[in-house]
Amino acid sequence: MAQRLRWERVEGVARAFSRLSLGEVLAFEEQADPQYKLVSRLASEVGPGKAAVAALLTGLASYRLAMRGEEWWLCFYRHMRSSLPRAEGLEGVLRAVEGFLTSCSGAAIGREAKLRRVRKAASAAETPGCSGGSSSPGGDGPPDTGGSEDGVGREGLQEDHGILG
Repeated sequence: MAQRLRWERVEGVARAFSRLSLGEVLAFEEQADPQYKLVSRLASEVGPGKAAVAALLTGLASYRLAMRGEEWWLCFYRHMRSSLPRAEGLEGVLRAVEGFLTSCSGAAIGREAKLRRVRKAASAAETPGCSGGSSSPGGDGPPDTGGSEDGVGREGLQEDHGILG
């Protein structure tokens, strides 16, 4: 059964949210969004870096689900809380996400395409030049050193800041 969109209601909600500051919107999300709560909980249990990378990769595959979004992220949380602690670096997080996508019934629709998508994204993250500091498209800029603007490359983030472990 198709539902009619009530534009006056949409506009009223939009007006209400437009009055909020970014901080207020984020606070609302933290309090009301069950998916956000699960990913935050996972981050506190396994570390923010691993949880963020796993959530990002999973988010790339979170379309055409065979279950409600809340159930999908609960399935994600349950799988990741046991597999992420053992994960080593980006490769380990990718393996954990692949395991989730393979085992969760919510990924049944287009499972192989979802796996290809997360593998491609993880591969791009390992490609030189994807961590910032790239030269301009015309080649007039400085050479790409693989570092970020603050001079910390992927390895520095992992070692100095514990992003992935």
